[in-house]
Amino acid sequence: MATIDVKRLAAEVSAFSAPGEALPNLFVVYATPQGKTTLAELEQALRAEIARLKTETIGKEEMVRVRKNLRADTIRTLETNMGLAEELAQTAQISHDPYYLERRLIQLEAVTAEDLQKFAQKYLTEDNLTVGLLKPTPAVADTRPAARGQEGAKTTSPRMQQAPKTTAPKTAIVKAGTAAGKKK
Repeated sequence: MATIDVKRLAAEVSAFSAPGEALPNLFVVYATPQGKTTLAELEQALRAEIARLKTETIGKEEMVRVRKNLRADTIRTLETNMGLAEELAQTAQISHDPYYLERRLIQLEAVTAEDLQKFAQKYLTEDNLTVGLLKPTPAVADTRPAARGQEGAKTTSPRMQQAPKTTAPKTAIVKAGTAAGKKK
């Protein structure tokens, strides 16, 4: 997603498979626009990046960076008791294999740029594409007594002052491919 990073179109971009690994699922690309970027601009940039994956091979430096991030994210997850428990429970449910996580990391590290290009060509097609756009709703008026200026509701503490009205961030979601990552 180099173009999106360079142009600073998104505050966040992530890609993952969902809902899980036990059954065929979707490959999801999720992004949150940054600044004055519109959902249409972000969707167009995401589509361009996906199209680029089909025609250009990912560079060695980027593959190294992605692998390092994958390892670091996995290790970070396992650093807490809760993270370790969740990961062990999830892998036990998926594979019934206590070494699944280790094997999965080895498999992911073996993925080549050419493998990713073949995946994009096979699964990231218009026929498999679903686009969902989540737009912010207008801020709803605060209906608490203090917000309406009624007696009995003190708002003298700085912590009790009403926060400025904001809306949820705009979000663009592009989902592509059925049975992503699963061999048919």
